[in-house]
Amino acid sequence: MRLPFIILFLGWLAKQWTLSRGQYPKPSISMIPSHEIFLGEQLSIYCDSPYPNSQQTFQLWHEENQQRWIMNAIAVNRGIFTIPSAQEAHAGKYSCQYCFSSRRCSPWSDHISITITELVYQKPSISVNPSEVVTLGERVTIYCKSEGFQNAEFTLQKRTYFNTYGTMMIKMGEIQFPIVTVDSSGAGIYWCRYCLKSESAFYQRCSNYSDRVSINLTGYWTSKPFIQMMPSEEISPDSNVTIECQGPRNDLTFVLLKSNKVTVSKKTGLGKNSTKFHISRVTSEDEGNYTCHYYITNEFIWSVPSDPVELLLTDKSTIPIAIWASIATGLFLLVLLLFLIAFALHRKRKKSSTFMKNAQPMNTVTDFPPLEPDTKTEPDEVFYAVLNHNSLRTRQVVDTDNVSESCTYASVAQN
Repeated sequence: MRLPFIILFLGWLAKQWTLSRGQYPKPSISMIPSHEIFLGEQLSIYCDSPYPNSQQTFQLWHEENQQRWIMNAIAVNRGIFTIPSAQEAHAGKYSCQYCFSSRRCSPWSDHISITITELVYQKPSISVNPSEVVTLGERVTIYCKSEGFQNAEFTLQKRTYFNTYGTMMIKMGEIQFPIVTVDSSGAGIYWCRYCLKSESAFYQRCSNYSDRVSINLTGYWTSKPFIQMMPSEEISPDSNVTIECQGPRNDLTFVLLKSNKVTVSKKTGLGKNSTKFHISRVTSEDEGNYTCHYYITNEFIWSVPSDPVELLLTDKSTIPIAIWASIATGLFLLVLLLFLIAFALHRKRKKSSTFMKNAQPMNTVTDFPPLEPDTKTEPDEVFYAVLNHNSLRTRQVVDTDNVSESCTYASVAQN
């Protein structure tokens, strides 16, 4: 019991001796947010002393601007300096110290550097080769590409840690980040950006972050999942399809892939080892080969893939072909009917023309020779011939030879 008491008493004596001589330990300095600071973002710098419950004054020193901020803190051992909107002038190195009422101050703390980032350029493109789904031990390369900047510096980042995975200078507008052999530490979500340094070492102009790509590691779990599709045949457009994935144990999360591209993930129900993915009103865009993987804890470390199942629409092309065939048949029959009508009208016109050409005029009255004037008659006399219709008779004479002849008599009266 005496030994711990003696140790505490000696520590208190050493502290009092240090205070009496004006020698204090330096404070610690930190900031929030702890990662990079964007232009216009709020920033807080913390200065902590080892002496609580003491009346202290804290000072913050900005080396680049040779500027000092002072704040009083009573009965606390932390000074908080807040910058509401970070600007280029706030970038640089900072240190702090604490002082007592007797004007005895501690040494200056270690430095912290504040870099202000302004996002002004368009985001780069990012891709993975050969694929985002890779086998354990396979080599993968991540490509980041921008346009128009030959001296930019690219940074590749990984999800969760916010630490830089690699930094390289750009060449010909594209940079490569090779991952020689992918293992569990290489799987994850990646993104990149590029920056151009300004005259200030603590101020940079950068692009927005690229889209995110994931590197998913397969083959870590060697038990192959089972997959089936319902219905498996005669799938017509706008019908509903269900794909079921089943694993070797309960409480798994399944990932469904189409043509080696991730489509959706789904966790099994409590105490179940399978789950179902529903595709409503399938179209030609849903066609392809589907596989599934499962993972247990790490969402980027998967099992080996299942056997593939193919979703194929069986009658997607028969309906349009039948429609076009019906239309073509109808048009053909219509053209044929018009041709027959035109041909019949042409024949009728031709026949009528030939008949009129061959027709001869008919006389209803027997022709008589023209009447010659009597040479003895005076030329001034005029003779009139009057036909008496009542005197016209048609008589039928029958001879012994049964030959019938028709005779017409005309009576001429001279007036």
